[in-house]
Amino acid sequence: MQKTINKLKELEKQLNGLIIGRENVSKALVLALASNSHMLILGKHGEAKSYIVDKLCKITKLNYYYKQFHNETQLKDVVGVLNPIEFQKGKLDLLKTKFWDSNILFIDEFLRGRSECLDFLMEVLVERKCSKTILGEVNLPIVYCICTSNPLTDEYNTERMDLALKDRFSFIIYLKHLIEDKPELLKEVIKTNNGHLTDIKFDYDELIELRKEAVEKVNVDADFISELFQKLRDYGFLFSSRFIKNYAQIVKVSAFVNGKTEADEQEYLDIALLMLRQRYDALDEKKIEDTLDETLILATYKDVITATTDIMNEHSKGNTDAFIEKAVELIEKTNEDYPE
Repeated sequence: MQKTINKLKELEKQLNGLIIGRENVSKALVLALASNSHMLILGKHGEAKSYIVDKLCKITKLNYYYKQFHNETQLKDVVGVLNPIEFQKGKLDLLKTKFWDSNILFIDEFLRGRSECLDFLMEVLVERKCSKTILGEVNLPIVYCICTSNPLTDEYNTERMDLALKDRFSFIIYLKHLIEDKPELLKEVIKTNNGHLTDIKFDYDELIELRKEAVEKVNVDADFISELFQKLRDYGFLFSSRFIKNYAQIVKVSAFVNGKTEADEQEYLDIALLMLRQRYDALDEKKIEDTLDETLILATYKDVITATTDIMNEHSKGNTDAFIEKAVELIEKTNEDYPE
């Protein structure tokens, strides 16, 4: 398993060398691969969205399917067309595309696709199976799906993305033009020569096994994660149960890759920033960090907060003796547990 982890780290290093100043993209691509999660990269033209995904597919040597969507793309363009020879024999079959045996689905210009294609992918992304063709229900060997698209604006003529579709993606990364986002890096980009890339061969089974082992061996604090998303809910940011569970599992995978058996504060923060900050316009980095800090404080001093609430209840009831007794107990316990 360490061999697989080392390959993941080398992959991230190579991806970072391909696009300057986009470390969050490289990290998310590698983490999504390790956790078998899907990713959507939104961004303006000319910021290497398709380029880096294409390189990742080729470096990993996994079977991959590439399709560029447009307004005229039909479902048959994705899955294949009716096989006329078999049809003459009275059999229903398809002249299949590479879609059916690919480990990575790379859909470019994703949000230019027709509703027919987007609806079809909804089942594929969650169930990793397809039941909407003449072949009936077929399981698919998909590790993950990476989609790229221009921003959701009228000038780019892209489809609006509803919440159900957005929920299918664990990672949504938005790229501005580097000149407006990180202009100080332009000189480095101009000078950069990507040079030779080394193939890092993965196979389907090792990636599935890595995720399984991480989920089994790494501990996360379910109470903390539940409290975090409840706080986000109170601030108006709603996430599905599926998304929250996926967050917990990706935290586990990240900790596992970093050699830990228990997720720590940094793991919760790093994954929250990658998964949450570009899902809602108002949920920026500072809001996420502040919410995590509040949740950590509550988790750290949970027993003190509970005891304080009990003391105030005694006070409100007029039970002076009980109030004093519990207050003294709390002071002694606090001094013992939190001496600083």
